[in-house]
Amino acid sequence: MPETKPLVDFRFKVQLGDGDAAFFNRISAMSVSIESILYREGGGEPHVRKLPGRTAYGDVEFEYGVGISENMWDWLMQTAGGQCERRNLTVIMLKPDGSPGYSLNLNNSWVRECRFAALDALSNRVLIQTMVVAVESLTKG
Repeated sequence: MPETKPLVDFRFKVQLGDGDAAFFNRISAMSVSIESILYREGGGEPHVRKLPGRTAYGDVEFEYGVGISENMWDWLMQTAGGQCERRNLTVIMLKPDGSPGYSLNLNNSWVRECRFAALDALSNRVLIQTMVVAVESLTKG
């Protein structure tokens, strides 16, 4: 039986849906949650049933050094200008040899927010930019 090793969380790349690949310092947790609806039947049962409700997908934050790529900024400005372009992003976790290992698709996504890290004249850190992407659905690649 072949030995399988878990993937590490620091080797990944992102396909931006426009043909470009990008590398980021950090990507926030990607999530899906299903609402739980409480339902009490009228037959005198002493417990409440839980039924699945609406499915929601969490926004995803992409962090990277300012000046590395203007692709995300241009995408945000396009949305701010009234032309919301939805893209299907793919986050690809890489195996130790660099080949694709596991991927998640962030479907019908669009950039909704940009934040820059605080500036500090006494620091020597890289300036980090965070882009928040709204995600309509999450599927395994």
